[in-house]
Amino acid sequence: MRWDVGVYVGQPEHSVEAALVYFPYKNQLLVRTDVAKMDMTVEDYRRFYFKRFNMTENAASTATRLTQHIDNWAYDFSQPPAEEDNDETEHEPLTAPLAEPEEVPEPVQIDPVKKRRRTWDHLPPRRTTRASSRREAEDPPIECREAIIRAFTAAVKAFAARASGPDVRKALESILRDQWIIAMADEIIDNMINSTRTLVPEEIDRSKAYKLIHTTMQLKIKMKTDTIVDKLKARLCACGNELEEVDNETYSPTVSSLTHAFMLQVAVHDRMHIQMIDTKAAYLCQTYPDDATPLYVLLPRRVALALNLDPEQTYRVRRYIYGLPDAGRAYYDAYCAHLLEHGFTRTVSDLCLFTKIIAPRRRVYVWIHVDDTLIAADRLEDIEDFKTMMQKRFEITVNAEADHHLGVNIKRLPDGSLQLTQSKLLTAIFDECKDAIEQKSSRSCVPLKPNKPEGDDTPYDRRDYLHLLGMLNYLLRSRPDIATALSYAATKSTSPTYQDYDNLLDVVRYLWKTKHLGLTIRPGQEDEPLHLKCYVDASFLSHGDSRGHSGYCLAIGDVGSFYSKSTKQQLVATSSTHAEVKALYQLSVDILYLINLSDEIQRPISLPAVVMEDNNPTVQLSSSLSSRIKRSKHFLMLINFIRQQVTLGLIEVSKVASADNIADVLTKALPWSEFAPKAARLLGIDAEDMEPQ
Repeated sequence: MRWDVGVYVGQPEHSVEAALVYFPYKNQLLVRTDVAKMDMTVEDYRRFYFKRFNMTENAASTATRLTQHIDNWAYDFSQPPAEEDNDETEHEPLTAPLAEPEEVPEPVQIDPVKKRRRTWDHLPPRRTTRASSRREAEDPPIECREAIIRAFTAAVKAFAARASGPDVRKALESILRDQWIIAMADEIIDNMINSTRTLVPEEIDRSKAYKLIHTTMQLKIKMKTDTIVDKLKARLCACGNELEEVDNETYSPTVSSLTHAFMLQVAVHDRMHIQMIDTKAAYLCQTYPDDATPLYVLLPRRVALALNLDPEQTYRVRRYIYGLPDAGRAYYDAYCAHLLEHGFTRTVSDLCLFTKIIAPRRRVYVWIHVDDTLIAADRLEDIEDFKTMMQKRFEITVNAEADHHLGVNIKRLPDGSLQLTQSKLLTAIFDECKDAIEQKSSRSCVPLKPNKPEGDDTPYDRRDYLHLLGMLNYLLRSRPDIATALSYAATKSTSPTYQDYDNLLDVVRYLWKTKHLGLTIRPGQEDEPLHLKCYVDASFLSHGDSRGHSGYCLAIGDVGSFYSKSTKQQLVATSSTHAEVKALYQLSVDILYLINLSDEIQRPISLPAVVMEDNNPTVQLSSSLSSRIKRSKHFLMLINFIRQQVTLGLIEVSKVASADNIADVLTKALPWSEFAPKAARLLGIDAEDMEPQ
C-alpha cells in the first residue's frame, strides 16, 4: 500500500476501533484500523495539501516521494519534494545512503485542456492567483510540519508493529515485499540450504520410521532507534509442538539473575575489561543426531512460492533449527564442551558461569544467557584469545563497548561506574500510556502511594493488565525502586480491577517524571576486598490475606546496590518478628549462595557479610538465646538456621535505624520525603538526582 496523507471522514457503522479515511492522491475511501491522529486544523491541512498537489508533471507526487523515503526509512518534511520522474523505481536497499536533498523545482503551469482537473466534493476550490497561471499556496506553518512528522513517524511504527508479527501474507503485500523476500532467501536458501546444509532436499522413505512437521516464518523489523531501522530479519522456525515425543533431553539452563548481577558488580569493582559476544544462528550450529528418527519439514507455502521453491518439497533436518524442543539443549552442550576443551571450568553454583584463572590477577569470567555471552577479564589480550577460540567453532559478533545486554543500555561513566537504563522499553511504555500520563501528571511522584483511597472495583481486562505488568517487570533490571509497587500489583493479576490498573499507571507516571534515572554500579579501589553489605526489612499484615512482605538488597561497599528483591511472603506470619525472621532467612540463603560462588571464581567475599536489620527482637534472636525464644517455637527452625550462619562467621546481623534502612522502599508504600533518599541510595545515585523532571 501507499503511505499517502489521508483525511479522517468518520467511523463505519457497527464497527469498533475502525476509521474511514479518504486518500486524495488515490481518490479512494478505505477502512483503516491504524489511523494516526494529527494535531492540525482543516485549514492547515488544506494549505499543506494544495502546496504538495502543485508539484505535478516534472515533480514527483507526494505518494511516490513518501513511498521512496519509507524504503530508505527517512523523510525530511522541512524539505519540498525533489524533481524526478513519475515512474515507479525499484526499491533501494535499506543500507543505501540517503541522497542529498535537491533544489526545489519551479511550479509547472498546467494546461487544463491536456490534463483533466481533479475535484473533490468535500474540499473547497483551490485559491489561485489570477495574475499568474501558476498555482501557488502558502507554506504550511511550523506546527503543521511538526504534526505531519509525528503522523509519519506513527505510521512507520504502526507498519513495523504489523510487519513484525508471524503474518507473512501482510509482509508480502506491503511496500517492503522485495526486502522481505531478500531476507527470507538469505535465511532459507543462502544459510540453511546452501551454506550450513541445515535443510537438505530429500524425499521421505515411507518404508521406515520418520517424523514430518511444518515450519513457520517469523519476521521482525529490528530498530536502532524509534525511527531508524537496523535490518529486516526473517527466521524459519519448526513447529515443535507437532512432535509427539522428543528423543533427547530438552532442559537448557540460563544464567540466574543473581549470578549475572554479582558477576557484573565484581567486574566493575575490579575494573575489568567487559565485552559482549553474540553467537550468530546459534541453534543452527549443532548436528542433528544420526541415531534419532529422521526428521523432515515442509516450508510455509507462501514463503516457498515467493522464493520460487516447490511448496511440496520435503527437507531432511541435518542441523538443529529454532523451534525444536531440544535445540537449546544441543547448543548449550556444544558451547559448554568447547569452553571446557580450552581450559575453562564450569562452576557448580551456576551451570552457565565459566572461569579460567591464569594467574591471581589474570582472571577470565564468562557467563551466558542462551546465545548472549558476557566476558570479563583483567587483561584485554585474554579477551582477544577467547574470541579467537570461539571463532574456531562458532560464528560470532562482538560488541567491544558492551553498551547493551538483554535490552539494558550500559553507559560507562568517567569514574569507571556503569549506569544501567532501558530507554527503549520506557519509550514503548510511555507511548502506550500517553493519555494516562497527561491526564494525571500533577499527582504525587511515588510508584506506590500510601493511604490511597479505594477506587473503581469494576473488573478490568486481565490480558491488558498482564501486558503492562510484564513490560514494567522487565524494567526491574535497571529500576529496582519500582519493585514494591510491581510486587503488590502482581498479587492482583488473577482478577484485576480498574483501581488495580490505575495503580499500575501510577508506576508509569512515576517513571515518566524520573525517566532520567537508572541503576549505577560503582567500582572499588585496586586490590580492595569484597565487603558484602545487605539491608533487609519486612512488613507485617500488609496484604489482604494477612500475609507479610519481604524486601532486601545486596551491595558491595556502602554505596548503591547490585541486586534487590521484593516479594510477598508465602505463609502468614503471626507477628512482626516472625515476618522479619522470614525475610532474614531468605536473604541468608542468597548470601550463602554468593559466598560459595565467590570462592569458585577465586574472588572471595570478606566475611562476615554484614546484614542491617531494624527490628530489635530479630537482631537479638539471631545472636543469643533471648527470652522471646519461648514465643517463637513455631518458627524456631528459621532462627536456628540464621544463628548457625552467625556462629560460623558467615553473616553478622547489626541494628540499623528504620530511617536508614534502604530496604524500607522494598516492602511498603512511603511518602516522597522518605522514599526519595532511600531510593537514591538503592540506585547508587545522589539524593538531588531524584528530583522529578
